[in-house]
Amino acid sequence: MRMKQASRLAPEFPTDLSWLLSNPQRLKQHRGVPVVLFFWSRGCVAGLELLAQAQQWLNRYQDRGLRVIGIHAPEYAFERDLGALESMLFDRGYTVPVAVDQAGEVMASYRNHWRPRLYILNANGEIIWDEAEQISYRKTEELVRDVLRRAGAKGVSGPFVQTVSDLEHERRLLGYSGNAVSNRHQVYRGIEHTYRTPGRGSHPQLIGTWRVEADYAASVGGQVVLPYFGSQVYVTLDMRRAGRPAHVSAQRGHFSRGQAGNDVTF
Repeated sequence: MRMKQASRLAPEFPTDLSWLLSNPQRLKQHRGVPVVLFFWSRGCVAGLELLAQAQQWLNRYQDRGLRVIGIHAPEYAFERDLGALESMLFDRGYTVPVAVDQAGEVMASYRNHWRPRLYILNANGEIIWDEAEQISYRKTEELVRDVLRRAGAKGVSGPFVQTVSDLEHERRLLGYSGNAVSNRHQVYRGIEHTYRTPGRGSHPQLIGTWRVEADYAASVGGQVVLPYFGSQVYVTLDMRRAGRPAHVSAQRGHFSRGQAGNDVTF
């Protein structure tokens, strides 16, 4: 986790950015009100949690003057699929304006190499808070309230709206570049191969036929075993390419509705 207080003018957005859930925006149009600006990517659990939290801040403080803007900065090839990104945002009911930084222009202008990363801008467009990786949501919302009060907003007290945990995350990429599968000493790169003997250890294990690319693995009727010890598990799947639903089960049986996310059907 990295946190620091800063005080510099936030770089303006390029004029040729694509936008989802909003018309094109410029930071200068938000002078006079605070802005929460954050970088995230679709394949990062911490970034998805930040997106969900940012939506809650928008819901609660928009009428008090807060503006919230997300910058989707893809890191891997599958994250560049605009159709999948747009479908995810629409299906989950998000309304946070999202700029699509496919070429990394915004990342470069902010000299940012982190996903997620969050900035709070005051009413003058200056960055007054900068936090990366594991976001402290309680601290961030305290600062949001403070900057709103300084801008003249009323009625920003009450319970906090944190909807996700502050627990640490571990991300594993099912591709040969990340060395994240237990079969890593026998992975066949870029071609279909049937893995008959699963690997050992705490890494994901491929069983059946898979095509393993640099930053993802494509199932051709295969299975993946995910050994884990944790309170929550998130799996990113591209179901549009699969053409069929994925079957998910736990070691002691199937998941119950109470254990599953709202994107899981029974």
